[in-house]
Amino acid sequence: MGLRDLNILLIEDDTLWRTLLKDNLSPFGKVTAVENEIEGEKAMKAEKFDIAFIDLDLNGPLAVLELIKTAKSIGLYSVCISSHEEKEVILDAYKFGCMDYLSKDLNEEALDLIFKKYKSTQLNASIMENLYKDFKTKSKLLRSELEIIPSLVLSERPVLLTGPTGVGKTVLARFIHSTYSNKSDNFVEINCAQFNEGTIESELFGHKKGAFTGAIEDKIGKIALANGGTLFLDEIHSLSMNAQKKLLKVLEEKTFTRLGCNKVQTSNFRIIAATCENLLELVALKKFRHDLFARVSTFKIDIPALYNRKEDIALLLEFFLSKSSRKVIIEDSALGLLEKYNWPNNIREIEDLVENWLVKGYGVISPNLLDSRFQKKVSTIEITQTQRDLVKELGLQQYIEQFKIKLVQEEISNNRHKQLKDIAKELGISASLVSVLNKQAGIHAH
Repeated sequence: MGLRDLNILLIEDDTLWRTLLKDNLSPFGKVTAVENEIEGEKAMKAEKFDIAFIDLDLNGPLAVLELIKTAKSIGLYSVCISSHEEKEVILDAYKFGCMDYLSKDLNEEALDLIFKKYKSTQLNASIMENLYKDFKTKSKLLRSELEIIPSLVLSERPVLLTGPTGVGKTVLARFIHSTYSNKSDNFVEINCAQFNEGTIESELFGHKKGAFTGAIEDKIGKIALANGGTLFLDEIHSLSMNAQKKLLKVLEEKTFTRLGCNKVQTSNFRIIAATCENLLELVALKKFRHDLFARVSTFKIDIPALYNRKEDIALLLEFFLSKSSRKVIIEDSALGLLEKYNWPNNIREIEDLVENWLVKGYGVISPNLLDSRFQKKVSTIEITQTQRDLVKELGLQQYIEQFKIKLVQEEISNNRHKQLKDIAKELGISASLVSVLNKQAGIHAH
């Protein structure tokens, strides 16, 4: 059922207001209008309504609150309307189960938001059920992050997806697009890290023939192609400062110009951005604009690395194995080794491993079939007396901070032939964090 064919109940005692409100609500569906709480309660019990608008100024607040209570008991989404704004009455209405409150001078924008909230509430369970069909997780940590997804229906504001490479940010971006867009709306994807500063602007904004050497024909940019749909900027941290400045202007004004052309074009799209870096750290290093970060992170979903959600490993192995008609069994002893592994490349690494098993025709996965990366013993941390003394002297937090700086300092000093990104990979942290710690240590890497 769409938002324009709902069954709506209106309970309003004033004849003029009842007529006006009914006219305002009619574009959203069939409206049944009654004039008091008695008729309202009868209507609720006699017919199934999707949403009820209840006048708070009926015969006394107690009668209204009982009506709200009845609506809640039968699962009816109720909205209170009133020409007054007594805080105590409104507070009681919410306590009794009212889902929203509006003043009587309803406008189309306010009503549109109310009905979108209603849709979000009704679709919440089905949206998450559909998500978990392809985005497998048992992790409470990750599920708590994903709970925001149903509320995205209320707005077309930007979404920022963060997390290491291979955790499924693109899968999630496509799900958000398919859930909240029409089938005909474009999903336009660009990996910003694949283009250098000289070509990324052409990819985003397009160019006119002759705009630069090699521009032998007109090119339509990703921003124009995303009009009416979704623009997915993967690895957004890779954008140059100049490209960031131009992108910010597009997001603020919904207008842009192609390279080599003065004609202003418009494009109205939802932006979903993704990054494996800590953008706030990059903002501190002046490598990412703070105003752009604020603009793209209205909604933020952080997807933890697989080593932080070990409970998902068996689930993901089973999921990828189930896509094949060939039955493959993993012995418990082998599964134990797989669950101890840290999976640095995350879900992508699990998918590749399963594909490897299927190509080789394995039927039973035993420990001896697993390669050396899974056979390593898990190291245990031994705490020395010196470390204990330092923690007591400095405090745990200060000790950890100094330890991180000292570790990075030594790694850079001992590996001057390596780039920061390679050192970061070996340490299992982001390159931007290595850069921050390097700066704190006062060391300049080659």
